[in-house]
Amino acid sequence: MLPKFDPANHKACLSVLEDVTTNAKQIQDSVLEAILSRNAKTEYLRGFLKGKFDKQSFKKNLPVITYEDYRSYIDRIANGEPSDIICDRPVTVLLVSSGTSGGVPKLIPLTAEDMEQRNLFVSLYRPLPFKHIKGLSEGKSLLFYFLTRESETASRIPVRTMITCVLKSVTPANKFIWERIQISPIEIATCPDTTQSMYCQLLCGLIQRGNVSVDVKVGHDYEPVVTTFSGLYRYRLGDVLRVTGFYNNAPQFHFVGRNKVVLSIDMDKTYEEDLLNAVTNAKLLLEPHDFVLIDFTSRVDFSSYPGRYVLYWELGSKVKDKKLEPKREVMEECCFTVEESLDSVYRKGRKNDKNIGPLEIKVVRRGAFDELMNFFVSRGTSVSQYKTPRSVKNEEALKILEATVVSKSFSQKVPSWELHELHSSR
Repeated sequence: MLPKFDPANHKACLSVLEDVTTNAKQIQDSVLEAILSRNAKTEYLRGFLKGKFDKQSFKKNLPVITYEDYRSYIDRIANGEPSDIICDRPVTVLLVSSGTSGGVPKLIPLTAEDMEQRNLFVSLYRPLPFKHIKGLSEGKSLLFYFLTRESETASRIPVRTMITCVLKSVTPANKFIWERIQISPIEIATCPDTTQSMYCQLLCGLIQRGNVSVDVKVGHDYEPVVTTFSGLYRYRLGDVLRVTGFYNNAPQFHFVGRNKVVLSIDMDKTYEEDLLNAVTNAKLLLEPHDFVLIDFTSRVDFSSYPGRYVLYWELGSKVKDKKLEPKREVMEECCFTVEESLDSVYRKGRKNDKNIGPLEIKVVRRGAFDELMNFFVSRGTSVSQYKTPRSVKNEEALKILEATVVSKSFSQKVPSWELHELHSSR
């Protein structure tokens, strides 16, 4: 859908970027038209559109879906059925997500053409830092990339992480682009031994250490729904993005979090964004005592009635060799501040309905979240894609966290709630 251009020519890339952001709506409409036209004969689209492949019929008849709605089609392709049940080109790779957000990795179809297009998209925004930051072209980036062990489906389709696909797409023809901007040679980044790769990438940095959508509103949050050439239709990504402004007619976004309920006991539904905001408020209480919050996660504890939220906090100190044990009253106030920062449904459950117990914070020893990461990586999660899950349900992961707990604190006060908040919503 992009005009032909030289991806190594910064001026050409910026010119195309100007065009696509200025005509964002028209381009999105033409891309959707091309997707529907190309994939008109697929089993999935035929079942909903009944021969009508215009934009209005698409929006009217196709449901907005999640991965669970789509899993059976992916399974069929993985087990050997032809790709034309969802797209007109062969699925050459199944991208595997990290699985840290939802607990189970997802497989996303990708065609050879898709990979080429993604590389072109990257070349569009790559020149932007060079345009706005003086002298950037005089240096190189020290970025860490790790190849993840891949597998195959029963039909011999490779299953890879996105970063592995990107690294394997570097060829002799385009290798010069990598060498122009990266300190580490591609041969090091594609080393299958993560430990050796990390060591050599750091070494490369040390050697050179002396060479230092369009219909949206600003301030509003959105969840992207995407349609792709490779057979995803109105697919919910599950990310929450906040519009921060516009570049020409294309929106600029800030990543907020996952649109996923991470904690719930009764009628309460605490989303990742809500939890992050509450923890952000509470961690401010640590600063006067020279402590900082390094990382956190959470779970719901139903071992007693009523159930309660449990947060795991790993702390660091601004003072060298200081003992990492804040005073009990400080942590109790942190518990209360988290509760006071949560929505009215949670606070009503605590104060009025009494069906939610006092929130608990468990401080874990230094390195606990490194152990958690190692656990998920050992199960196949890519090091490059790993992000700390804000809610943990996996029993083995919980055992790792529980084994590292050094102190426990409970909220000693009940959060506020008033009747007029009854109809407040997220």
